[in-house]
Amino acid sequence: MQFEIQIKRLERHYCACCEGYDPISLLDLAHSLRVVTESINLLPKDSNYSKIMLPTWYFTKKIKGLMSKYGYIMALFPNPIKMRKMEFGAFGFVFGAPKEDEIKTYMDYMHNDHIRMVSPASWLQSDAICWKLPSDGKKRTISRERLIKRVSNYLGGSHPAHADKEKASDDDKMVSDLMIFNVAERPLPYLALMSIAQEILHLYRDNR
Repeated sequence: MQFEIQIKRLERHYCACCEGYDPISLLDLAHSLRVVTESINLLPKDSNYSKIMLPTWYFTKKIKGLMSKYGYIMALFPNPIKMRKMEFGAFGFVFGAPKEDEIKTYMDYMHNDHIRMVSPASWLQSDAICWKLPSDGKKRTISRERLIKRVSNYLGGSHPAHADKEKASDDDKMVSDLMIFNVAERPLPYLALMSIAQEILHLYRDNR
């Protein structure tokens, strides 16, 4: 019963976010997601909820080869995010000047679903956003679970925001950097959290 209340609470914040973006809605959504995802990890193994599988993207051998050569940023949403008058699919951007056949490889990948169904624990540990900037060539990823927790903690969704950025963890700094990337005037972490909330609501609310 308590879990179902938290799902309804998440739905309320998610619906508010669908109406439009503002910093308050981002923090409220992150906090509600943190409670729900931590509750998922505590569900009894014989619960019907614990048997639900969730969708996540995977990288093909060809796209891994392309990613090794260029800078990129990718947020691969398993299903389009439907918001008021807008719909967002998987997002990807490649830095540099790929060759024609490489562009075709990239476009084929982005326009075809490469989805696998995994357990809730594996889903939370899967990448929400991955990127490699040309400036240092270092591959970075942040999982769904870490993204939720860092937005909740570092940006102030569940606790006071960190005033001392010198003590911030690597994940905190990554989230702070990712807030600079905007898609349709919305920070990329916000869209990633919307995608996470949408998948949870689709499976845990609609399949009760």
